[in-house]
Amino acid sequence: MSETKKNLLIRLIAIVAITIILGIVLLLLDGSMITSFLFILLGGLLLIDGIIGLVNDKFTNKYFIISNIISIVLGLLLMFNFHNIINIIIAIWFIAFPIVDIIKDKTDKKETFKKQLPKMIVGLIIILFGIGGFVDILLKIVGWCSIAFGVIYLILGLISLSKHN
Repeated sequence: MSETKKNLLIRLIAIVAITIILGIVLLLLDGSMITSFLFILLGGLLLIDGIIGLVNDKFTNKYFIISNIISIVLGLLLMFNFHNIINIIIAIWFIAFPIVDIIKDKTDKKETFKKQLPKMIVGLIIILFGIGGFVDILLKIVGWCSIAFGVIYLILGLISLSKHN
């Protein structure tokens, strides 16, 4: 076996191994656990941001006060596992805003609907499965795609190597 062919085989095996291992890891990850961690992290950041905003503003601007209080409340909701409330808010956001866009469109409602449909589907998935379930579905899709890519890359690489002199 030539040196070039040996190097190509090593690269092929490395890429295939990485993509298949990545796919398996993504399949094994729990979407609910990941979203819980991210919610706690995001909630803490929102809470700190709201508190710092209130302290720095010294209660002079009522809009900043309201904004900072909303930030604090949302941060607490995220940190203390009120995922059902967050799921509803996010699902409404993914469904309501596209519907408003469709209604507001004066030119081509059908085209706007086509553009907004993926957002509405995401909102429906969040209603049915929650954010954790949505992330879990995404992890599974990307995991299987990564494994499929690794297998296809292996097959095509072996075919290419067999033809290489």
